[in-house]
Amino acid sequence: MNAKLILTTALLIITSSAMFAQERYKKAKAPRWVSEKGFWQIESNIHTPQNNIVYFYNNENVLVYKENVDGVVFDLQKKSVKMRLKRALEAAIVAWNRDPVHQNDQHWITMLFKK
Repeated sequence: MNAKLILTTALLIITSSAMFAQERYKKAKAPRWVSEKGFWQIESNIHTPQNNIVYFYNNENVLVYKENVDGVVFDLQKKSVKMRLKRALEAAIVAWNRDPVHQNDQHWITMLFKK
């Protein structure tokens, strides 16, 4: 009888700790610069850091916008750079949702980063 009680108690402890770990994991928040609508990708070359191609995708992995950005070096360590990219991404996705035609080089990103 004691063996069953010990085994039941051990299983209860393991199950409750696993459920607690899952709840803690669910509460983790994504950084503010991560969009819920999609994601961006930057293609660049180490030899020409001021020439980049920025791709915006929606959550279905559909390319919604592409822009060649010249004269801008993206410092992805800066939160402000990531927030600008998020803003441009969300504007591109809104435009895509209104008219799902692939658009290129509307200079949305260039306007946000050129001074």
